[in-house]
Amino acid sequence: MRGVAGLLGSSPPSTPGQAPALSVPATPAVHVVHVVQPGDTLWQVARQMQPTGDVRPLVDRWTRARHGRPLQVGEAIVVS
Repeated sequence: MRGVAGLLGSSPPSTPGQAPALSVPATPAVHVVHVVQPGDTLWQVARQMQPTGDVRPLVDRWTRARHGRPLQVGEAIVVS
């Protein structure tokens, strides 16, 4: 492994039994929130989020995540 790490240009080999430190850039999580309005359905919100194509997988995923609970006016739901 030591030889491969050197070929890949990584940092100097770590001491035995110690894993090398990884540097991962921090990316902020971006969530889109929809505030439920009177008459909104998961189907309508899904179509807004995905204007084309089949929205059934999206609606199914949201329905499972909500455990079948209906939408409530004023509720903020994370849609992405």
